[in-house]
Amino acid sequence: AFGLTGIGDLIVTASSHHSRNFNAGLRIGQGEAVEDVLSTSKMVVEGVRAIQAAKDLCTSTGIELPIIEVAYDVLFNGLSVQDGILQLLTRELKAETIE
Repeated sequence: AFGLTGIGDLIVTASSHHSRNFNAGLRIGQGEAVEDVLSTSKMVVEGVRAIQAAKDLCTSTGIELPIIEVAYDVLFNGLSVQDGILQLLTRELKAETIE
């Protein structure tokens, strides 16, 4: 829906060292506490709020979004990044269609 501009923004946000979300994710992935990352960031890291909102949506609708759930657990429940990746890679396979 957002065309090439949206794709470009997504790529930069996810891969540029100039991106506040990239830098926050890098620091969290290296073991720094989310609270410390947010309190020392000079700009808003909207990715953290987006994960909270997405998790709330999952909960209220009953939709399973494993990547969102793991990201939430890493950010707010102390799950390590490594354990989160392992959870995603070893989860039971099932159909992913809405009936």
